[in-house]
Amino acid sequence: FFITKMKFGFVWMSLRPFATSFSLYSEYISYRRLEDIIFGSMMDLFPFFSDFIVILITTAMANILSSSATVAVLGPITMNLVPDMMHIGLVTAVSSSFGYFTAVAAPACTIIYSSGMIKAKDFLRVGWRIGLVSILLLIFYVNTYWLIIN
Repeated sequence: FFITKMKFGFVWMSLRPFATSFSLYSEYISYRRLEDIIFGSMMDLFPFFSDFIVILITTAMANILSSSATVAVLGPITMNLVPDMMHIGLVTAVSSSFGYFTAVAAPACTIIYSSGMIKAKDFLRVGWRIGLVSILLLIFYVNTYWLIIN
């Protein structure tokens, strides 16, 4: 009786991060080869390039998944990118909070969107400005202040 009245949308929404992590793990080896071929020299020349790539990927995924699911999926992958694991771990954790572009990025955004007063395009129209400023500030902060206190 309980199963017939249960709405499975929440169950599928809860299982989405696990399915994403399994598919990302299967692509991990090809990603490492791509990193060695394309990004290897760029990361040596520009120390902030790896931070920028991680911030962009984490921000994009944080707008599709929740921030905690994004860190759970990308955390183990990004921790193996550079030797300084604390540095890239903090970059991943902070940039996972840049969920400004979609209504599904955070529960508060979903509640506001469900009121009907704000459209999905409003999130994107305002979110890209806030996201750009957040990304630039994080790159600046990571490559100046964190180096000083570390």
